[in-house]
Amino acid sequence: MSSVKSVRSVRAEFEYGYLDVNDVVGYYGNWLSWIFYVICYRFNYSKHDYEYSAFRGLKRGDSRYSVLTCRKFQRLSRFGRNLVYFGHGSRGYVKGSGLHVVLEYDANSIDLRDAWARVGVDFNRFMSHVRKLYGKISVVRVWEAHESGYPHVHALLVFHDHVFSGYSSRRRAHLIYRVFGADYNRLKSCWNHGFSDIELVNSFSGGIRYLSKYLVKSTSAELAGVKGIRGLAMCWVFHKRSFSMSGLLFHKNERARTRRHDEISYNGNSNLNSYDKNSEVLSKSVGTDFLGNSIVERFTRWRLFGFCISSVVLWNDFSMHFVSRGELVSCSESDFNEYRSHYDIVLVSKPSRLSHLDGDFSRFLSEFV
Repeated sequence: MSSVKSVRSVRAEFEYGYLDVNDVVGYYGNWLSWIFYVICYRFNYSKHDYEYSAFRGLKRGDSRYSVLTCRKFQRLSRFGRNLVYFGHGSRGYVKGSGLHVVLEYDANSIDLRDAWARVGVDFNRFMSHVRKLYGKISVVRVWEAHESGYPHVHALLVFHDHVFSGYSSRRRAHLIYRVFGADYNRLKSCWNHGFSDIELVNSFSGGIRYLSKYLVKSTSAELAGVKGIRGLAMCWVFHKRSFSMSGLLFHKNERARTRRHDEISYNGNSNLNSYDKNSEVLSKSVGTDFLGNSIVERFTRWRLFGFCISSVVLWNDFSMHFVSRGELVSCSESDFNEYRSHYDIVLVSKPSRLSHLDGDFSRFLSEFV
């Protein structure tokens, strides 16, 4: 299977039964092997010229996507760094407010296509039932796939108003902590689509470390096995986020992080003179003259110009300057026109503003492949 199809086409054929899981994995691998670059432009008022930039688009499953996703996920541990319920390796009876939950589907009662289409809705219903029973809960969720292709959910639940009791037991060579009593039966009753497993975690950070093992397998095609590749392919088809978080534990921290992000410069340039998210023109100090006065450049925000789809891009042929951040390159308008004549650039009819340059643009690419 050498052709490359858009994710919309693959999903449609998969849902109508023309493709099976192995076909989807094949199309996903071909899509992943294609390299594409996102082309942006802005106008520099100081130079009275347009400037163009390009960066390699992130794709679900490539190495850079995996590194950035896992790095962002690991930062979650600092939100609950003080949430330690009991000592690591404790034996006997323990108590805690953090649970690791695994939710699976019964393959005999639901089709694989329906399972992936419904897993997000079913998980939200599960959380609604749990919140009705126990009140406020913060959640971190990760998807994973079985070798059969069926999805299952790994979630870390932090309860704000309830403490669970459990006991230590052995599973293979690992020490786990089982919830017991009425709470166990109540939680199990909230998921009626198949098998479910519920364990206590000794701390929030420990739960995040445990989930990160599954996240690595579901974000890196190089490190993923059969299950990981199928999970990547199915998440690609159904537009599933690698992980998500919700709840009071994160809202306050996320608002503070967003405010800090707005205060720094656009595209990560921390030396902007001022930053206004509603302003179209930005200014930046680039040095000083011989009198010690600051030299200021004024330019518009980066806007989306189009996409360059190519397996090999020889940037140095056009004297472009490499910048380490996100493989960003810049060039003048004349160099860009020469570059455009050599490579296939897909133009966007209505350029849209980019809020940032680091992101997964696979959905944009699917419209044009």
